[in-house]
Order: sequence, then C-alpha cells, then structure tokens
Amino acid sequence: GFLTRAPASVAIVATEKVGTRVGGSTAFEVTVDQPVDPSEASTAIRLEPAVPGTVVATDAGPDGATTFVFTPDGGLRADTRYRLVVAGLHDSDGAAIVATSLLVRTAEAPSVVRFRPRADTMDVARDATLSVRFTDAMDPVSTTKAFTVTAGGKAITGTVSFAEGGTVLVFKPKALLPYFTAVAMTVATTAEAADGTPIGAAV
Repeated sequence: GFLTRAPASVAIVATEKVGTRVGGSTAFEVTVDQPVDPSEASTAIRLEPAVPGTVVATDAGPDGATTFVFTPDGGLRADTRYRLVVAGLHDSDGAAIVATSLLVRTAEAPSVVRFRPRADTMDVARDATLSVRFTDAMDPVSTTKAFTVTAGGKAITGTVSFAEGGTVLVFKPKALLPYFTAVAMTVATTAEAADGTPIGAAV
C-alpha cells in the first residue's frame, strides 16, 4: 500500500500591516508549498478590484515551495477593500491548484489635525515657530516636500523637523517673518504617512 501526496496549498500574506489593516504601499507574498509553473503567475495572481502590478518569483525553498511577490503599481487607495486572488495555477504534475484569496482593507488616509498658529490668528510674533499636527506618523521626506510657507505670496525658507513620533511637523523660519503680513501654510496631497498612505486632501 502507499499514500499519494497532498494537493498543493497556497498561503497569502500582506507585507505591510497597519494594525488590522494594510498600508497603501503593501505588496503580497504568495507561497505555494510545491513547485508550480511560474509562467502562469502573472495572470493567476491579481487584485480585485483590478490594480495593475508586477509578479516576481523568488528562489524556491528547500522543500520545493515557490513564492511570488505581487507589487501593485503606484500603491493602493486609502480606506478601500481589496481581494488578492490566486486562481489558475497548476502544480508540476499539471494538477489545478484550488483557488485562494485574501481580503484586506487599506488604512485610512492621514489628515491634518491643526496648524499652529491657528487660522486667522492675529499679532503673531515674527520669530514664531510654525507647526502642523497630523493624525498619523508621517513620512519625513514626502511630507517635507509637500509642506510650504508663504508670506504675502512669497516663499519662506526654513528648517523642518518632526516631533511626537513623527505626527508633528515643526518649521523654523530662516529669518524673521515680515511685519503685518498674511502667512499661509500648505500641505499638498503628495504628503504620505509613514506606511506610504497619501494624505486625503491638500490643506
């Protein structure tokens, strides 16, 4: 007597977790516990709703397991449900592998809690330090580039730092602000949270 092998099984893991959700720049690792035909992966591994992306096979494990990484092009939308579907793969014997999927929801978009000084504040000191508080820890590079300060419509230069775990952007103007001039702080939509999720709207 003898026992035939078990059918191939599939495991799907999101690479970037944010609590019970996933980050906007997450990829997905798809591991099949047996050798498969890699030529099928580009069509068998996909997101619903459809998001273009690339599928790359990693080195096979010592037990013959095969891992593919699906990376969405341009990231995923905030606060959206996606299903990573694996359907249409065959093992090395030509047997169809049972379709498998993983349902995820992306993290909510970060937003601005408040600016300091607050909007419409009068008689602000010319040497004031400016700041922006966000709902989430922010990516320093993209958020710094997205943040601008103008006085009377002219750009103000200064140094940017982050405090309180990356949730507060602090801006120190290089020179004293001009007298009796309207100052505007802006955060553009290119600002991203530390997990890669873009800000919901310009503020």
